[in-house]
Amino acid sequence: MLRAFAFLLCLIGALPAIAASSGSGVLEAARLIPEQRQLMVAGWAAPERPGLFVTNLIVRIGGDTIYRGRMLHAERPDVVRATGRLDWRDSGFSMLIALPPGTSAGPQPLAVSVRLG
Repeated sequence: MLRAFAFLLCLIGALPAIAASSGSGVLEAARLIPEQRQLMVAGWAAPERPGLFVTNLIVRIGGDTIYRGRMLHAERPDVVRATGRLDWRDSGFSMLIALPPGTSAGPQPLAVSVRLG
């Protein structure tokens, strides 16, 4: 069974810490690279229940999905130290995502979510 929880951020606002019943995480960075038409997102996400795994990353800008696919995991020993959760060691992510043609300029809502499986 797949579950999702979302990290919501307005590009002109602060980066929030998120806790949900199915998982926890933080979207730590979101940066537009206009000359390459890419968006970089980074942070960490982990399921509360052992035995579940983060399977996909989903990124939406202004309601349009610009990425849905594999999340490249990175080690986050700082998350383990802060939470005491050894099973969250590989909870990090940092992704460069190509912006589709026609993406509107200017501040827009950004939503980053993960799927658990």
